[in-house]
Amino acid sequence: MNAAATLGLTEEARIRVAVDHVLRNLTAREAEVLRLRFGIGERVHSLQEVSVRLGIPPARILQIESRLFRKIRMTSVDPASPLRGWC
Repeated sequence: MNAAATLGLTEEARIRVAVDHVLRNLTAREAEVLRLRFGIGERVHSLQEVSVRLGIPPARILQIESRLFRKIRMTSVDPASPLRGWC
């Protein structure tokens, strides 16, 4: 494995740790919306698919997304965070 590939794996590992940290600070519903909408651990789902799967209106999914992005911004204040600028 070359140095660039190793660096890429290191960055990927940092991102995984940061995402795991964020998920631990979300409610179960927020974490589920994040996983489904952004394909964490599975494929990306549309707003409508998430709405049907969770049994809540699409407008509520958008509210949950808005709240979880605020939480992510608050937990990613470290300038070195790999999630900085993500949302």
